[in-house]
Amino acid sequence: MSRGKLIAIEGIDKSGKTTLARMLARKLSSKGLKVVVTYEPWHPKITEVINEATSKGVDGEVETLLFAADRLLHVRRLIQPALERGEWVITDRYVYSSIAYQTARGADRRWVEEVNKYAVKPDLTILLDIDPELSLRRKGGNRLQGLEKIEYLESIRRAYLELAKEYGFLVLDARMDTESLSERVMMFLREKGWIR
Repeated sequence: MSRGKLIAIEGIDKSGKTTLARMLARKLSSKGLKVVVTYEPWHPKITEVINEATSKGVDGEVETLLFAADRLLHVRRLIQPALERGEWVITDRYVYSSIAYQTARGADRRWVEEVNKYAVKPDLTILLDIDPELSLRRKGGNRLQGLEKIEYLESIRRAYLELAKEYGFLVLDARMDTESLSERVMMFLREKGWIR
């Protein structure tokens, strides 16, 4: 049995990652593939600690370690076993979220990468690129709180775009409707010869 594929969908909040993940899963399942949709943070107890820590304004290094612990459990308990069974895994956020977000919070990029070196490398990373102002409007126009400042989101977006160039992400315009986005991904997968 051949190994499955790991697809990571990245982007700042409200770029449409979750919706795209679900639609892609439906389309790939219709081709007879077994697909697992997941997200990060993954483990409920670690997610609780992450939420509590971030609400109290911890630094990028502490966030990095919390997310890395969560990710390693995610990989060992869900992602790796699914891939070994030949299943496709689509994850809403993955390693590059830590690099983009935690470096924007002051963590050293090389250290963030080192802490996450045991994470399985994605076969494909999709970046849903969105203007931070649109991201905040999609959040419903709530009053900006702490980390949701435009400057912070702009620094994360810049980090994502730099990572996209460096690692060859499939970059898509998050203003497109989900059907168009999913079709663009399916076309890319056909071009790679991964699906028919």
